[in-house]
Order: sequence, then C-alpha cells, then structure tokens
Amino acid sequence: MDTEEFRKVGYRMIDYVANYFENLKERNVTPPLEPGFMRQRVPTTPNDDPEEWDEIFNDIEDVVMDGMTHWHHPNFHAYFPTGHSWSCVLADILSTSIGCIGFTWESAPSCTELEMSMVDWVGQMIGLPKEFLFLNKDNEKFKQHGGGIIQTSASECTLFTLLTAKRLKLNEGNINESDLVCYTSEQAHSSVQKAAMLANVLMRMVKTDENDSMRGSSLEQVIEEDVRNGLKPIYTCATLGTTASCSFDDLEEIGMVCKKYGIWLHVDAAFAGSALICPEYHSWMSRGFDLMTSFCFNPHKWMLINFDCSMLWVRDKDVLTKAFVVDPAYLKHDNQALAVDYRHWQIGLGRRFRSLKLWFTIRRLGVKQIQEWIRLTIDLGKQFEAMVKKDDRFELYNDAKLSLVCFRLKGSNEKNEILYKKVNNTRKIFISQSKIKDVYFLRFVTCSRLTKIEDIEFAWNVIQTCIE
Repeated sequence: MDTEEFRKVGYRMIDYVANYFENLKERNVTPPLEPGFMRQRVPTTPNDDPEEWDEIFNDIEDVVMDGMTHWHHPNFHAYFPTGHSWSCVLADILSTSIGCIGFTWESAPSCTELEMSMVDWVGQMIGLPKEFLFLNKDNEKFKQHGGGIIQTSASECTLFTLLTAKRLKLNEGNINESDLVCYTSEQAHSSVQKAAMLANVLMRMVKTDENDSMRGSSLEQVIEEDVRNGLKPIYTCATLGTTASCSFDDLEEIGMVCKKYGIWLHVDAAFAGSALICPEYHSWMSRGFDLMTSFCFNPHKWMLINFDCSMLWVRDKDVLTKAFVVDPAYLKHDNQALAVDYRHWQIGLGRRFRSLKLWFTIRRLGVKQIQEWIRLTIDLGKQFEAMVKKDDRFELYNDAKLSLVCFRLKGSNEKNEILYKKVNNTRKIFISQSKIKDVYFLRFVTCSRLTKIEDIEFAWNVIQTCIE
C-alpha cells in the first residue's frame, strides 16, 4: 500500500466508522451468539496471497460487527462508561502512524514530555495536591517530588505501586517476604486481589460498614492483629467509587491509620475520579488527599478519552522509579540524568503515545465541556433513579452518589436474577448485575454520549415490560 492507496482506503474507513455511529441505534446492543461462532466465519488458515480491500471491507459486518457488544450504543447501560470522542480517534491515527515506542526520553522526546504535561494538566483538572505534579513551582519546598504516568489500566497502577511498596520494605533488610501483608476493602475491585496474588503478598479484606465503606477503625483493628502476629503491613488500597455499588471508603480515616503505621496508601478512583473535575464533587471526594501516597483513575472511563488511558500519580517519584532499575547499555543515553525515562515507571518496557488523546481532547473540548458531560450523566442517573422510586415494585440498593443507579425488585434474589436475564435477553438494552452481602441487585449507568433522556425512558420501559 502506498500513500495514495492509504488516503483512498482511509477515507473509506472514516466513512464506515461515521456511518456506524450515525446508525448505531438501529442495531441490537448485544449479539445472539454462542462462544465459538468465529470459527465458522474466519478461515482456519491464513491466505498466502494479498486480498483486495473490497474483500476485507465486505467481511467487516459478518466478522466484526455481528459479534460485537456495542459499548457506545445509547442503550448500553452496563459496567461503567468507556470514553469516546472523535478527537481521540484522530489522535490514535496519529499515534499509530508515528509508531514510536517511548521507553526512554531519547527514544521519543515529544512522547515523553507531552505525557508529563498532560499528567500535570489532568492533575490540575481533578485538583490533586501540587506535590503530585511534575511542574510544581513550589517543588523546592518539598523534600519529595511527585509526578505521574499514563498506564494501560488501574489494575497495572495497583500492581506496580504494590510491588514498589514491597520492594521498599524488603530494602530495609532482615525482613521475611512471607511476613508482608497488605489491605483493601471487601468491596475493592478484583484487580486489587489479583495484584496481591501476582506480588506474592498476603492480602487482608477489611469488612465494610452499612454504606459499603471501609472505615479507619476497621482497618486499624485488622492491622493491630497482624502486627501482634509478627506481620509487616506495607500497603493499603482505598477505593473512591467501587465497581459493585459506587461506594466510597473513608479516605481521611484510612489515611490517618496508614500514616500511623507507615503504610503506603494507594487510592483507586478508576471510575469516580473523573467527577473530581467538577467542584461540587471535588469538595467531598478529595477529603484525605493530603494523606495518600499514590492515586489513579481512568480517563478512559468517564472523561471522554478512548481506551486505554489510566493515569497514576505518586507523591515521591524517586521511590517509584528507583525500585526496579535495570539499566543495560543499549537503553542508556546522555540526558538520562535530567530526563524522565518512563520505562522505570511501569512493568513493561515499550509504551504507546497515549498522551496525544488527552492533548487533542482537552484542547478541542475544554474543561467546561468535559464537566458538562459528567454533570449530564449524573443528571440522567438521577432521572432514572426517580423512575425507580415511583414504582413500588422496586427498591434502591443505595442512594446514587454519581451516575450509577443500583436497584432491585422487592423480594428474593432469585426474582432479580430472572429479571436480569430477561432484560438482557431482549438485546434492546444491556445492564449489569452485582451482589453484596447476599443482596443481589441490578446496575444501571449512562455510558454513551449518544444517550438522551428518551433512551433512559425506553430502558425503564423495557425493564418494566420484563416483569409483566
């Protein structure tokens, strides 16, 4: 393919994608397929000779679209949002075309330094303490110097910070690895438990209160027991906006406990972190930020940034970047004493030019439009919550703090499981499920930029029809 053919085929793909979004509402949200369907649609062996683009385009519907769950469908209300904006699509075209692998400053200077700038832009947008930023004019006042990185997922952020906390403790000497222990809420994301398994660190799941929140007193009780038994606490992961029910751990209380015992406090705000952009949510969500060691959230969920884009900030970047230094001659360069080399900030070596998505989108939309999107989805959630309250057959699991609404039919878990299956089997809408302390409920959230109030009303009508 030469550049002229690329132009021709590229325009065709842009048209296909634009038409896909313009007509997305005409499709079912989910496909009526069983695992293994692709074997009937794709040859078992690759072709030896080139195929024409016409042939490839003709197969897109059958091979790709017929088997898709359409995450940006206006009637997709499951899980959490996954961001999308045309500015991100264009940024990814540029990123993929440049094709750099930004493991050091020398390997990709613009990739490195634009990421540093975007880390500071977004850090300011969500109101992080200035100690967590790179370009902090008051940095000289702090013994520690912060900074951040764009990772692939919050899972990776948790794993890398836990591994760093483990290395810090082991570097003190005379410590048995089997004595190390970390903590999180019983409502924390499954990736936190997985991180502990991968890091080979014992994890304690702390019981939550009646609001599904981890409290400082409960955490301290577990820590005290472990200390009495000779264990070494190293790390706590607190959650702002749990996946199951969007509950919030008490960061102020937890932070004081972690400070008392010298424990790394990581905050996972994968979904809810985007709401920090709005002052009315920042005012209560940020309580305790002065006590955290690291913080992450996913702009690719709720900030209109396409996957993947998970951002991690640390109060002391030297602790993070010096924990796992492997420095072969082929990766060294003349400016490494002055520059940031992101290979030291992550598990892998290579990395994509992800900051372009943030730079394009923030410049094109501005902070105000992103704030408007956050507020709109929360308002749509409140309107759906009001519909639930008006139907005496239903009850709320909790009060919606942001855009997620957790609700259920009054009565048994079995009734709700049946309703869940009926709703999703219509393929007209798609919702998700959860279960906390033996209470089964349904989750409903606005995910697509295409969703309007009439789509919320349509979804509620589908749900009501499924119980009649």
